Amino acid sequence: MTPMFDSQGASHTEIACRQLVEQLPDELLNLEGLRNRCMGNIQLVERILNKFQQRMPEELEELEKALELSDTEQIARIAHRVKGTSASVSASTLQQAATEIEDLSRAGRITEIPVRIEQLRGEWDRCNRVVCDVISGAEQKCF
Repeated sequence: MTPMFDSQGASHTEIACRQLVEQLPDELLNLEGLRNRCMGNIQLVERILNKFQQRMPEELEELEKALELSDTEQIARIAHRVKGTSASVSASTLQQAATEIEDLSRAGRITEIPVRIEQLRGEWDRCNRVVCDVISGAEQKCF
């Protein structure tokens, strides 16, 4: 089946891909920044996002376990890793949420951490939906 094209010769898939990339909130996932960091290598972007998608649920689980043990040092270490990983994929809202958890943990303010972990989970859910869309878009060469 021949794809449908707009007046400039772009297929509907290309148009949908462009719209996806343009609609991404930069603070949630700055795809342009990530692509630039990967020197335009879309396969590398896709691999990084796949790894990020696999690792974040594990990190969140470890964070919950450390909280159950009231292990502020471990909470700070995990939050620091999440902060770094989030920065490397240009997910600034996740990075900020992880920074807050790390800071609270280092300050010994453990009673404030559960709410922040829930916020981190919420940001991860939002980010993960975008990552899924981006990975699908990468398969269609959206960016």
